[in-house]
Amino acid sequence: MKTFEMLKTKEPVKFKEFGDDIIEDVLKAYRWLIVYYLNETKNAFDEQVRENANDIFDARNNTQVHRAQMLGIAYAEHTAIQWAVNTYKDIEDMQIRQVLLRMPALYGLYSLEKHLASFYIGWLTQILFLSGSKLLKLPKLGNYCYGEAFGEGIHHAVRRLEADLLPDAATLVDAIAPPDFVLNSALGVSTGTPYEEMMKEFRAHTNPKPDWWQDLRDFLKENALTSKL
Repeated sequence: MKTFEMLKTKEPVKFKEFGDDIIEDVLKAYRWLIVYYLNETKNAFDEQVRENANDIFDARNNTQVHRAQMLGIAYAEHTAIQWAVNTYKDIEDMQIRQVLLRMPALYGLYSLEKHLASFYIGWLTQILFLSGSKLLKLPKLGNYCYGEAFGEGIHHAVRRLEADLLPDAATLVDAIAPPDFVLNSALGVSTGTPYEEMMKEFRAHTNPKPDWWQDLRDFLKENALTSKL
């Protein structure tokens, strides 16, 4: 699936300014972020191994929060955005493609906002990462960005994409929403009490016989006679 291809780059590109392709800017930021979290996780793990007398189990547990957990989240978010972009770029209709590409871009910007602190904390680290049979040498990292340009740029891009998506919002909801038969069922009511609504539906039809009960009865009788013979 080639989801680790970004680790083969010589050096993750640091932020300079937002360009015309906001999705590419989002993916570049994620590539830096994944390498950063990978460095942090590896360093924290090695430190925990030394402090816990080479206890690998405890070292892994103690490097989850703010380290391996965030690495996994960033990797999953990057993969989802990259796959969505790859899928939508194959759509021939330019107008539909443009609308659909705005969604992973907006999701990416919204998700990057949750990682803002990490973008401003880059530590100078360098590790060796084992990928299959090859050793990939990850580069030294500094801060991804300085000042307010990156954070303010994300906020501005989110507002712009929301405005661009507004005319197509109803159409997108209709395309993604569950079918009407689900919305009209006990699970689709707006009371916020789906279990109570399901019980009401069950009680409204006490011991009803299905339309095909006679067919099943005849089938069972026929098989019972055949088995006796």
